[in-house]
Amino acid sequence: MTLPASAPTTLTLDDAALAGRIRAGDQTAMADLYDMRGGQAFGLAYNILGDRVLAEDAVQEAFLSVWNHSARLDERRGRVSSLLMTVVHHRAVDLLRKQRGQRSLCDGIESLERDSGATPVADLVTDEMSRVAVRRAVDTLPEAQRRTVMLAYFEGCTHREIATTMGVPAGTVKSRLRLALERMRLTLNQSSDRNWSSDPAR
Repeated sequence: MTLPASAPTTLTLDDAALAGRIRAGDQTAMADLYDMRGGQAFGLAYNILGDRVLAEDAVQEAFLSVWNHSARLDERRGRVSSLLMTVVHHRAVDLLRKQRGQRSLCDGIESLERDSGATPVADLVTDEMSRVAVRRAVDTLPEAQRRTVMLAYFEGCTHREIATTMGVPAGTVKSRLRLALERMRLTLNQSSDRNWSSDPAR
């Protein structure tokens, strides 16, 4: 499979149909997925890695992982575009950890199936929210929650590593991430509502 060098981000397709086409081995479906999420996927990877080349590698590996494990795609378990973005996040985090000499956290889609919910902030990014909006939402969090999210999402730390770093039980880390996610969703929803109500086109 060869991905296009660049693509627009305006294409909208039905994820269920897209997953079916990818499972059937349709390479044009992967090109369509790239059109939908290529730019967003790169932005997510770059936001974590801060390096263009590494971000491109993370995105390429993520697309290839989805393609190579296409038989596992099931639209009933979630959107293929959301799965892609989650894989991008894991690949970027793994590259970041590799640079630091730390062990990998994820080895592909099969690992994600065992580790569902491990990247809650990635879910926000996949829902058409801009990285800037997500960063602003993170900034609204109480300090303990904000630091926990930054360590988990942007630094690629495991729950156990966060617990050790912050000197709290692992259960506290999970609770803080859950509360942070709920607060960020509320903040982003309120921001989206304000933008919609102030839209001059209405």
